Parts: sequence; structure tokens; C-alpha cells
Amino acid sequence: MFSARPLSLLLGALIAASASGCVVPGDTLEGKECPCAEGSGWVCNRLTSICEAGPAAAPPPVPTTCWVRAEGCDWSDPTAFTFEPDDGSGLGDVSRADNVGFSPDACTLYYDASRELRHARRASADAPFEDQGALPGLEQAGTEQTSASITPDGLQLFFARGRAGEWVEVERATRADVESAWGPSTRVDGLSFSGVDNWDGLLAPHGLRYYWSPARPGGQDVFVASRAALEDDFDVGVRVDELSGPGNQAEVAVTADDRVVTFVSNAPELGGEHAVVYATRERWGEPFGPIRAVPGELLAEATEFETTVSPDGCELLIQRDGRVLRLLYTSR
Repeated sequence: MFSARPLSLLLGALIAASASGCVVPGDTLEGKECPCAEGSGWVCNRLTSICEAGPAAAPPPVPTTCWVRAEGCDWSDPTAFTFEPDDGSGLGDVSRADNVGFSPDACTLYYDASRELRHARRASADAPFEDQGALPGLEQAGTEQTSASITPDGLQLFFARGRAGEWVEVERATRADVESAWGPSTRVDGLSFSGVDNWDGLLAPHGLRYYWSPARPGGQDVFVASRAALEDDFDVGVRVDELSGPGNQAEVAVTADDRVVTFVSNAPELGGEHAVVYATRERWGEPFGPIRAVPGELLAEATEFETTVSPDGCELLIQRDGRVLRLLYTSR
């Protein structure tokens, strides 16, 4: 979603909001000045005030119940794959939806329709999605809810909520078990910068990072926030420099290993058109590499404004002419 609302506040408000974090290239803090987001595993040398170490372990695994490939799909060689449309049956009841996102096990899609959050489920990667209706417990009159994503334990739901005349903020709802309705949602301070619309957010499948694209004068940049464990609060988000720049960078999603990021960008170096792009990295604590257009004949035909990638990196959803289309990873 791209905000059409004119912003009356200066960019400095956004920068000030993230001042308590570390505004550095990507989410690599090593060698930068403290604070170091120590709740996420970084270590601050108190003598030098420099961040010395970061989380070395890979992201925790998530269930792979409905993944196309349990080992995931390899994006490391840009010449080795393309994304092509499926036969049209895979999306089932979710052919029309906004701001779609996968659950970590890829069995559920979360999306919004008519200003409410809904979900659809499938039994396997080959089965169609079946609509399950609105998410119980989250209804609130006079608000618009969008961009929902869930933790791998199924007990926390993050989404954006807009109220008439107010800025869009990120909220979190919790529940006691996966069969219960969601409880009342509350604002997530580290993910809700004041004075801007906090659009297009999704949890990483492992639930320890949250990527989103707050609005700024002239466009949107990519931000990320981290936490060490699911029960922790998120640190204040920081700008991902190598994924940000002139224009809009929005609709961010990452794979379960946090090594592939996809989003929509109209950066000048991409010709100024809204293209579905991606970037990769070898390890999740490193900056992302070059931004590239996702290969595929269909993707080269038209302008896209919404996209998301599955946790295994094997499915790509785009919205075109009001319809959601499913594209599948294909080796060349």
C-alpha cells in the first residue's frame, strides 16, 4: 500500500523517532557506535562504546507443513530461476484480496478485504486456499486493518490499524492458544513511528524481525526491528540503508532463513516503474546485496503495487488489476 496522504511533517521527525536505535547500513551493527540493540544479542563494549558482536546463529526453524520445498528455493544465482504463473487454481478463495501475507508454515494466508482482516487455509502446497472468514476478536468500528502476520507459535498477530484522522500504527494482539479468539490489540511502540503512516509491515517467518515501510516525504523506506525471543518486545526499528532510497520501497517480505527479501520499488535505477524486486545475502546478520528485478515474463509485462514471498521462497504473490496471482519458482 502506498500512502496518498500529504505529509506535513519533516523527515526529521522520522529520523528522531529512530534515534534510540542504531541507524546503520542494513541490520549489521558490528563496529558501529552503541546502542547495539543488546536485547537482540549485540554486545556493547563499555570502554569503547562500540558494538562488538551480533547474533551468529541462523534464525530458528519454523514448521514446513505447506512449503513447496522443505529445503526452500535457492535465489543465490539470478540466472538460475524464474517465476511463472500457476494454473490459477492454487489461490482458491483468495483471488481478490489486499496486503496478503503467508503464515510461517505457508498453510494460511492473511489479508484484508472491506477494511477487515481475514484468513484462508490450505492443507498442503498443492491444495487451494479456502476462506476462513474474518479473524475473530479484532473487529473495531471506524478503523481500517491491514498487513497482518503471525508468529510461528500462532499466539501473536501483528497488523497495521488506521483510524479516521490519525496516523497508521502497528498493533499486536495475543491469544492463549491457537483455538482461541484474539484479545484486544495494543500499539507496538518500536514499530510505530509518530507523525507518519506505518505501512506495509510483515514479520519474518521466525518472528524475531519485523520489516515495514513508514511513509516519508516523497516515498517510503524499508525499516527493520529485532528482538531476541518471541516473548520479548521489539527494539526501535532502524532504516535498512541498502534497500532504501528515492521513491517507494514497500510491501517487504523475507524468507524463513532471512536471506531473501522481496518488495516493490520504483527507484530511479529501476526505470521509475513499480517493479517486484529482491535482494539476497549469505547470512542473516549481513547487509543485503544488489537489488534486482524478480525474473519472469509476467512480471516484466506490467506495473505491480503489491507482492509477498512465501517462507520457502518458492511462491510469489502479486496483485494485478485487482486480482491476486500466484507465481511459482521455476529452475532454468
